[in-house]
Amino acid sequence: MSEALASSETTQVASEAPPNPFTSPMVMPGTEEIITSVPVDHVGTLLYVKVLRHLVSTRPPMILVHDISEHADFYLAAAHGLLDAGYSVYLFDLRGHGRSGRQLGHAPNFAALVKDLLQVAAWVRFEEGGKAPVVVGHGVGALIAMDFSKAYPSFCKAAVLSAPCFELATPVSLVRRMMIKFLADVFPMARIPLLLKPKLAREKRGLKLGLLPDPFGLPRFPGLTAIFTQELLTAIKGAEARFVDYRGTALVLCPEQDSVCTFQHLRKLAAVHQEVNLEVVSLSDTTHRVFTGEEAACTQAVEKIISWLALKEGQVGPRPQAARADQNAPT
Repeated sequence: MSEALASSETTQVASEAPPNPFTSPMVMPGTEEIITSVPVDHVGTLLYVKVLRHLVSTRPPMILVHDISEHADFYLAAAHGLLDAGYSVYLFDLRGHGRSGRQLGHAPNFAALVKDLLQVAAWVRFEEGGKAPVVVGHGVGALIAMDFSKAYPSFCKAAVLSAPCFELATPVSLVRRMMIKFLADVFPMARIPLLLKPKLAREKRGLKLGLLPDPFGLPRFPGLTAIFTQELLTAIKGAEARFVDYRGTALVLCPEQDSVCTFQHLRKLAAVHQEVNLEVVSLSDTTHRVFTGEEAACTQAVEKIISWLALKEGQVGPRPQAARADQNAPT
C-alpha cells in the first residue's frame, strides 16, 4: 500500500516558535510542532493534522482520535502530557469535524472514518521511519481505533480505548431509532433535531447543544446529519460483538462517572476475554470527558497510558521524563 502524502505543511521548532494561544504550554526544546493536511480519498478530502514531535525518539508515535462533535485541539493537554513523557503525538480532526472534510457534521459512513485513520497512520508510520503508532481513541473515536487495529494490525502497535461507546448509558428508544432511520432514508443530509439527538452528540466541553462559540475560534459545530447519525448508532450497536473477537494489544479506560456510556457489560466481556494483551482500568472521579474535562482527570488518564506502555515496552525505573533528562547529563 502506498503511504499517504501530506500537503500544506508548516513547521515550528520549539526554540524559535512564537507563543501560540492554542498550544499551551509551548512545545519543549528538542521538539517541533507541525500543522499539515493528509489526503484520504480520490476526491480530494483532506484531514487537518497537528504534530507535536520529538526530533529524536526511540518510542512509538501516538495518534489521538477524538470523540464525535469535537476536534483535535480539545486534546492538546493530553498531547502535551504524552510529549513530556517522550512520545511524539499526532492529532487530527475527524472527517466532518473541525478543519477536516467538506461538510461539518457529515461522513458518508462509519467505515470511511476507519479508512481515514488508515491514511493518517500510514503517513505517520512513513514519517516515523516505519514505526507503527499507538492509537488512542476516545468515545466513538475508541470504536474507530478498535476497528482500525483489527483490520490493519501492521499499522497499529497497540490501542488505547478510552470510554469506548460499546453501550450507551441512555439507550436510544425504538421510536427515536425509527425516526432517525426514516430521516436517514428520506432526508439523509438533514440535521438531526434536538429531540432525536443521542446524548453522545450533544454536550462537548461546555458547547451546550452547539449554541456557544467554539473555544478555539473554529466555526460552530452544526450537529450531525441524519445518515451519519444512523451510521453511528449502527456502529455502536455492533461494537460489543466486534470486541469479543478482538485480539490486539489494548488498554481500556473506564471512567467511573461516565453518564454517556456504561461499562458494566464491558467488564463482563473483558472478564471472559482470554486475550492476555487486554487490560481494563477504572478512572476514579472521572466523567466521560476524560481528556477534555478536569485537569486531574486528564492527568490520571495520561499517567495510566504511560505506565501501561512502560510495562509493555519492558521499561522499569524512573519515569520517562526523568530518564530523558539523565540522557542530557554529562557522563
